[in-house]
Amino acid sequence: MEVVNVSVVGHKYRKQYNYFDMVRATEYKIEPEPENKYDSNALACYYKQNYGYHKWIHFGYVPRRENQDERLLNMLKKNHYMEYRRYNYNKYVNNVLFFKLVEG
Repeated sequence: MEVVNVSVVGHKYRKQYNYFDMVRATEYKIEPEPENKYDSNALACYYKQNYGYHKWIHFGYVPRRENQDERLLNMLKKNHYMEYRRYNYNKYVNNVLFFKLVEG
């Protein structure tokens, strides 16, 4: 079973994003966003809201330095699931959410 660690940034700029909803979510996904005006290789991250309309909420992006990683791109082509791992807060560095993609 292959595992790829993924970091997610930019969540603090998302208006709909709610950390507690995201942690309680049971489904996450990463989708390419080729129309992104800042990075045509952008990979957007979403969680599925567990109440109400059960809609997908955009909560951040895979960092530019990681979004062309061969292992990550290969995993996205396979059947996989995404798990939340932890939140790293540091007032001197960007706040980062960490996930892992697991083949399966």
